[in-house]
Amino acid sequence: MIGEKILPKDNEIRLPEFILLKASAGTGKTHALTLRYTQFLLSEKIRNNSLPQILAITFTRNAAREMKLRIINWLKECYFESRPETIAQILELVSCPKEQLKNRAEKVLESILSNYTDFQVMTIDSFMADVFKASAVELGVNPDFEITLDSTPVINYAYSRLLRRATAGSPEGNLLLEISDSLKDWRTSEASFIWDPSTEILSAFLEFYHRLEASNRRPLIRDLNLCKKELERVEKKWRLHLEKLRQFLEKTSLTKNERSTILKKINSNRINDWVDCSFKTIPVKKPSSPGKLNEYKKIEQLCWKLENDLENYKNIFARNYFQPHLQVYHQLLELLHSAQKERGLIFLEDIQKQLSDYLDLGVVPDIYFCLGSTIYHYLIDEFQDTSPPQWQNLKPLIENALSQGGSLFIVGDTKQAIYGFREADYQIMADFIEGRQNFPSVRTEVRELQINRRSKKKLLEFISQIFPGGIEAIPDDEGKLSSFKAAGHKSGLNNFTCLPAEESSEESENGYFEIELLGPPQKESHSEENQNEEVSSSEDEIEAEEQPEKKKLQEVIQELIDRGYDYSELAILTYKNQTVVEIASWLNEINIPFVPFSSLDIRERPLIREILSFLQFLDFPLDDLNFSVFLYGQLLQKNFLADSPDLTLDKLREYIIETRLNPQTRNHPLYTLIRDAFPDIWEKYLDPFFKTAGYLPLYELVSQIYRTYRPLVLFPEEQGALIKLLEVIKIFEGQGKSNLREFIKFSQSPVDDESIWTVDVPEEIPAVRIMTIHKAKGLGFPVVILLLYPEYPHYPAFYLLDSGQRERNTPVVEVLKLNQKIIAGQEDFKKAYEDYDLKDKVNRLNTLYVALTRAKRELYIIGSTGKRKIYPFNFLEKAGLKLDQKHQSSPLKPPFVKKEKTLKKDRAKGFGLLKPELKFWTTGSKPSQFKLF
Repeated sequence: MIGEKILPKDNEIRLPEFILLKASAGTGKTHALTLRYTQFLLSEKIRNNSLPQILAITFTRNAAREMKLRIINWLKECYFESRPETIAQILELVSCPKEQLKNRAEKVLESILSNYTDFQVMTIDSFMADVFKASAVELGVNPDFEITLDSTPVINYAYSRLLRRATAGSPEGNLLLEISDSLKDWRTSEASFIWDPSTEILSAFLEFYHRLEASNRRPLIRDLNLCKKELERVEKKWRLHLEKLRQFLEKTSLTKNERSTILKKINSNRINDWVDCSFKTIPVKKPSSPGKLNEYKKIEQLCWKLENDLENYKNIFARNYFQPHLQVYHQLLELLHSAQKERGLIFLEDIQKQLSDYLDLGVVPDIYFCLGSTIYHYLIDEFQDTSPPQWQNLKPLIENALSQGGSLFIVGDTKQAIYGFREADYQIMADFIEGRQNFPSVRTEVRELQINRRSKKKLLEFISQIFPGGIEAIPDDEGKLSSFKAAGHKSGLNNFTCLPAEESSEESENGYFEIELLGPPQKESHSEENQNEEVSSSEDEIEAEEQPEKKKLQEVIQELIDRGYDYSELAILTYKNQTVVEIASWLNEINIPFVPFSSLDIRERPLIREILSFLQFLDFPLDDLNFSVFLYGQLLQKNFLADSPDLTLDKLREYIIETRLNPQTRNHPLYTLIRDAFPDIWEKYLDPFFKTAGYLPLYELVSQIYRTYRPLVLFPEEQGALIKLLEVIKIFEGQGKSNLREFIKFSQSPVDDESIWTVDVPEEIPAVRIMTIHKAKGLGFPVVILLLYPEYPHYPAFYLLDSGQRERNTPVVEVLKLNQKIIAGQEDFKKAYEDYDLKDKVNRLNTLYVALTRAKRELYIIGSTGKRKIYPFNFLEKAGLKLDQKHQSSPLKPPFVKKEKTLKKDRAKGFGLLKPELKFWTTGSKPSQFKLF
């Protein structure tokens, strides 16, 4: 990389070598990694550099795909000699005459294309899965297994089996009753009653599994009877002191202190109502008369005893609250493992756990033997996203490579660690940077990329005002904001350098930013002449909820298009998936084509919903709701019009409403009424499926729907979603399933692997990108519009505290029930609580940093502050932004932008294809109901 000497030339490399490259957003981390990979392939000076001996690891399939593409492009440009700057960069790193570079590139390309499976650029999960498969026999696993990313359906199945065991008087039933009682007891007296606790219990079990298994930790399980006795003993003592205090207060002649929290709670017998009680103010006022001082001191002593009892209770309660859950969870795990064996499934969490135990035996050479090749050179991208179990499994493999003269090249940025909710730990990278962790066989060389090649100068100046400027501007005694300062120091947002790249005279534009923070929407008051007019409540709600950020966003988009930007150059970023869908409806209102990356799930498409509703009706003909959804849908309507242009389905739809309103037919199955009243429609469009459902395989049944209703012909714009549905069914049947009801349940359940139901969108498609900040990580756009809303802290269902014990070399942790009321006065609880809170704040700050660094030329921030000033707006205010003012860079907006060609130069390498234009239209009265055509 010109101007930054980061990678050594091949004749300067002294193996073993370990380079850790830390870099800010936009400085070219992936560029450096792919260049290093290409250097190793082309060099004749580096030992053990054949394809199977080099491994590049990243954390998403999209990133792996992009890395492969970049490496192949490096080699192609060397072979075709198409870009002199590429040749220059390669020759800086490879000892090779220029005239020989083409031949070397040709040999490497031919080797890749001939042995593509040896081209090891993959996700860390894929690599671990390969290692697991290769070592299956040694691990004692049946080789005929299937790895699944989504454990939730199998956990649901195991839980249903557990519930079937829970009969009256059974151990399982008694434990579930205890959990249900604890849920009820812990709620305040005013809270609503839990009619069905099974859903809440399952939610806790799922979180147990994903947090404990993903981090390879075991919960500490205590004797339940001892836990109960201990809790009952402390509560009994507390009640005794409470009763004494009540009696004393009834008899005392001292003046009551109405400000005392104790006095307000004195009549409550529920100990959980007392957890947040403050004992700073005694329930009586201190007497002026010395004769009554002894009476005051007795009350004070009783309050102290009550407080002490309460602290003991909170300690025991927090440690034991989840013990009934964990007893049942242990049984659930047994049923889960049984279900896995029955189905031949291995979860991703199991792979990490079993490999960890296996690698502890020192069997690295055996693993390489099973893989068929020894890996000598490791290159890891986005290292800050590594989880402790992943690193625990990678580390012995890397140590072995380094001990045999290999190399390790790590790139990452702790400031972009935003996957803490997946148990990723940026501290692993920070420990290497700060020297707390190292490899004994090699010295750690920490290098840094400081030149930002993505964003313009004005944007970098603005970002530096927020990070690191805003972090350092927070005073140490600023209450809750002080913890954000500590979080910024933890991830490195308080101290880093990022310089703008030198630009040619043709690219002298410095960029532009604009930030406008808007208050909450105001209800419009009706004038006197309109007060007498009848206005529906729904219209009032729409008027009241008209968001000012919506109008501002629409104006910005329109102004950017008028200045010459293509739709595909604009990206709108937000924190939540729900907001992505809402923004999509805003753009739909003004006919702006868009691609909502967080809602490309085909199950959200109206046409696919109609087909799924039809399948649900065929599975259960008494399902009038789904039958009505299909009858009212576009699929039947278009077929009806295509077959009989002069007819409509209006009579059928009116008939449905009449039968539902008529008391004589309201309770009759809808399909029998339709069959009798409209025999022609029934015979042609419905009866063939009614007769064959349950007999035909699922794939054939859906194919019959496609043949009869011709959706691929009548809805050509939905071909991608329709074909994807068939692919999903094929995958489903490939798992040995063909039951219609099972597929319906599968279609309704969430999945961890989003690619199962989502369609890929080509990069060249002319539409505005709408996505969450997490999906935008690693990407850059000419223009970014960031929508900010108040962000509230995330409180987990439970907290984990290291118990200091180990079980088969696996850490054992206490599962605690904590909140701010419980941690008061409990130092170890307070530390566990604050550690998680700090981790959450690091994640929130890093997410904001990632969002601000996506823009190349222009950045617009639109915020809706809400009534209370909370994060990120209180933080931005401390960074120097006045919330009631609009901020923008000077000079003002750049002039008219020349439109770029749809097929850009860097795409004209054999990989870019022109795609049809995307358009959307509404399908109903609500703007959020949109379709792609």
